Amino acid sequence: MPGAPSQRAAGIVSRDGRCGFTLIELLVVLVLLSLVLAFTVPRFRATVLDDPLNSSVRLLVGLIREAKQRAPQSHRGCFLAIDMDGGRLDLVCRLPPDRRQPEAEAADGEDAQGEDTPLTSKTLPESVRVVSIHQREGEPVTSGIVRLWVNRQGLMEPAIINLRGDDETIGLTVSPFLPAVELADREIGPDDAGWRR
Repeated sequence: MPGAPSQRAAGIVSRDGRCGFTLIELLVVLVLLSLVLAFTVPRFRATVLDDPLNSSVRLLVGLIREAKQRAPQSHRGCFLAIDMDGGRLDLVCRLPPDRRQPEAEAADGEDAQGEDTPLTSKTLPESVRVVSIHQREGEPVTSGIVRLWVNRQGLMEPAIINLRGDDETIGLTVSPFLPAVELADREIGPDDAGWRR
């Protein structure tokens, strides 16, 4: 038949009429796949996992999630302190009185865990810095220490955090009602987040 494809076009035809591939053909495909993976996996790791800016973003998002999880268990909520000049990230949560250490009790009944005693403290790589933080009210902050509060219900005040690496910037938008942090591959401001002034 002139219009019908031959059985040989699909592969090798065995004596009983079944089609398939030879062992050599399968080995050639496996070798080619191995070569492609050998060259792409290290490059993927270098660009995504080992990149200081991307790892800093993952670190910051992880601390935000941890603050939202720990805040309902604390007495007065938590805050994430971001030292924009030193690149330090501190998560501070105040424990209820029955869960504090006895030696940490204050003489006058104040919360004795301490204002600056972090549960978790991380430092950003030297090549990454926080360039600006926007909060609902006021102008963007470009230096100093900014505290982002999480209340006892686990709701974080809205904020925009811009991180800059060697050659790129990533913007993070934190919403009180959304569980995920939104990311953008550029510096963002209140207009980009839909905030109205």
